[in-house]
Amino acid sequence: MTSPRPRARWWPVVLGFVLAASLLAVAVLGWGRLTATDLGAATPAGRSTTTALAGVQELLDRRVAAARSGDASAWLADLDPSATSMLDRQRALFRSLRALKVEGLTLRAERFLPGPAVRADGTVGDGTARVDAVGAWTLPGVDARPAPFAVELTVRRQGAGWVLVDDTAVGTVRQAFDLPGLQVRRTAAGVVAGNASAAHLDEVAADLAGARAQVERAWGRLAHLPAVVVPRTEAEFASLTRRTGQDTSQVAAVTYGMLEEGSTARGDRVVVNPRAWSQSTRQGRRIVLAHELTHLAVRGSTTHPVPQWLSEGYAVHRSYAGLQVDPRQAAPELLDAVARGRLPTSLPADARFEGAASGTAYDEAWLLVDWLARTYGEETLRRVYREAGAGGSVEEALGRIGLSETDLLVRWQQELRRLAGAPQEPVP
Repeated sequence: MTSPRPRARWWPVVLGFVLAASLLAVAVLGWGRLTATDLGAATPAGRSTTTALAGVQELLDRRVAAARSGDASAWLADLDPSATSMLDRQRALFRSLRALKVEGLTLRAERFLPGPAVRADGTVGDGTARVDAVGAWTLPGVDARPAPFAVELTVRRQGAGWVLVDDTAVGTVRQAFDLPGLQVRRTAAGVVAGNASAAHLDEVAADLAGARAQVERAWGRLAHLPAVVVPRTEAEFASLTRRTGQDTSQVAAVTYGMLEEGSTARGDRVVVNPRAWSQSTRQGRRIVLAHELTHLAVRGSTTHPVPQWLSEGYAVHRSYAGLQVDPRQAAPELLDAVARGRLPTSLPADARFEGAASGTAYDEAWLLVDWLARTYGEETLRRVYREAGAGGSVEEALGRIGLSETDLLVRWQQELRRLAGAPQEPVP
């Protein structure tokens, strides 16, 4: 399964102080993706496993029917009675489904995974077996189309049927409804859901309206309500964003959903990392929220990827809107390098936004897009982005405002020299 882009570091500095404090480099990953390939990669079952897989599908169909009808007893009826932790987890999950008012839940068994119960001839024995499954669900008011997800189930035969033993294997991508003790805040601005403290949820819900308004002033009205997921622990954040086993300490939030070229995003959620979030200031958290909502707005209205310098630079630019940000404080490493004669020789490449040393790439992207906005105006910048995001090239979109990428590079280099106090060179 294709993982989303790795973490990227970004230092938001506003009003002369580091918002995330000196010990934390606030990171934002804006373009997490679950692809159609991720959900359709399973090999179809052979004839020898078809009957067994049909039995597992009957189990899943019963659970879906129970969820849709609100029948908690039926939801729990097909669980392995010896799997007590699974029983507790599924009780909490059912309550979360109800709290979120989930609609259109589906579950489809795709194939049996290799294991002791799957014999060489393809038949399935009486032991536990693992099954790849694909699900989808709709969060009312948020999802125009069902949000897909992948889940790996452990099942075993019981009599003529099957019971569910576990769903915590590595192939499962956790959803908001998997969070135990989930609470929901619904406002006119969006939906906030999570198992963090009530105060934390209330803060995000209170700040959501301002962040949304800030984004919509520049990009246009969001087609649907945004959803923000606020888990209690960093481990839960990792499981919701497919980062289990990775260092997420410097990732403040992720916009995560399914991207297919030629279509707008499906199932987008902004997922907050409680560890990084708690180490930022209130203003810093508002900036991060505006950054992620910018990504969400763009993903919901464009159908093709654009260069990272444009997508990340625009998100940083919009998240700073209305704040007096001094580039010398916000991008000191970059401007110090320029002052010493180390000027970027190309527009920031996509690969530079990946990994732990990507902070300068974000600074470059921000100052590049910020220069475009100040020179040509917000409306022109948005038009360039929308044209590129509709499948056109950035080069063509820039050409319509009289710029080539070479021109842009030269003008941006001049701007960096100005900000760094370095000697200027004539512009051709």
